[in-house]
Amino acid sequence: MSYFIKITDPEKIREIIIENSKDEAKYGIAKFWADREEKLLYNERTGEYYLNSFFPAFPSQAWERLLGAMTAFANNKRKLYQLDLVVTGRCHCYCWHCYRIKHCREDLEKKAIYEIYKDAYDLGVATMGITGGEPMIREDINELITKIPDGIRGQLYTTGHNIDQDFCDILLQSNIDRVIISLDFHKEEFVVKTRNNKNAFKETIQAVDVLVKNGIYTVLTICILEQFTIKDMEEYFEFVKKLGVQEIRVVMPIPQGQIEGNAIKFNYVEAKKMVKQMRAKYLEEKNAPIIVLFSEFESAFCFGCSAGACYISVNNDGEVTPCVAVPLSFGSVYKNSMKEIYEQMGRYFKNTGKTCYGRKIGAIMDKMQVDTSKTPISQEESKKVAEKYIVQGKGAVFYEKYLRTVEEK
Repeated sequence: MSYFIKITDPEKIREIIIENSKDEAKYGIAKFWADREEKLLYNERTGEYYLNSFFPAFPSQAWERLLGAMTAFANNKRKLYQLDLVVTGRCHCYCWHCYRIKHCREDLEKKAIYEIYKDAYDLGVATMGITGGEPMIREDINELITKIPDGIRGQLYTTGHNIDQDFCDILLQSNIDRVIISLDFHKEEFVVKTRNNKNAFKETIQAVDVLVKNGIYTVLTICILEQFTIKDMEEYFEFVKKLGVQEIRVVMPIPQGQIEGNAIKFNYVEAKKMVKQMRAKYLEEKNAPIIVLFSEFESAFCFGCSAGACYISVNNDGEVTPCVAVPLSFGSVYKNSMKEIYEQMGRYFKNTGKTCYGRKIGAIMDKMQVDTSKTPISQEESKKVAEKYIVQGKGAVFYEKYLRTVEEK
């Protein structure tokens, strides 16, 4: 049994968003979603709607905080609404595409996490990611997720490690409303080999099964390779569809960490074309998951890259970075408040970017021959790198076309 009902009619989606939101930005996001012919999911268990895993469910306080922050951003008022917390650097896998492989393995201190929660709420954060490493390795993970403040909705990034019915019972009492699990292929031998863990595939499948049975919004993330064919993708999507997840998030390799400096030969145009074919095929299928192409979502034609502007990450050593996948540091929460650090970052991140900041800055660091034997790199070196690419100018289409003209609703 699925708790989720898919809604595909653009006009119906527009009406639902407007009727279940308060902030004036509801008109802009409703029109944007309808124009793009995106889907909407309704959770019968909670009575809430989901656009996709990037947004908190609505109606909710977190959703209203998100819309308010988006309105501010569209009117040239920089405001943080998304935060990732790397609660540990430890992981039981050794994945081929891991961008955190050069980071330390320590845990972010519990006291610091609770201070970050407070600062995040005060700054207006609406959606918070709990990530790692593998966050489920922490012995106190249950306590950490139940302490996420009301008004903020969270998403848990995991391989599926240690997720069982007891954990789902805790999730259902917390402000975590999305669980995002990495699964790069539908064949066990491939997953075991590329993750260097004999239990990687089984753990993921078991976690998905129990999450779906409990009506928790479940996402599978796939990092696609050039050698993947349309047949591979079709088989993967058919396999995932049978698992009953609500969304497939498709990402491309980022040349950091494990694959830093590698000549990643990848035809992004062909990859996008392939994913869009899959999305069109499954649009009307009742039980098929939403398909989100990350690179399209953060493009200039959509929401843009939020790194450093409306999104930041706190590393497991306390360093604040513009994105969980970008090894630049602009301060430490062990020395300064997150609010102070975020405000100082405004010098380098004035608006949402037109392209992935991680890929852009990776090329710059390579050209500058920056020593990345330990990441994130020093704050002094980070600022030198950031000076080479200041994110400014007009924002992405969503902000410029749909929110700046909200009064024309």
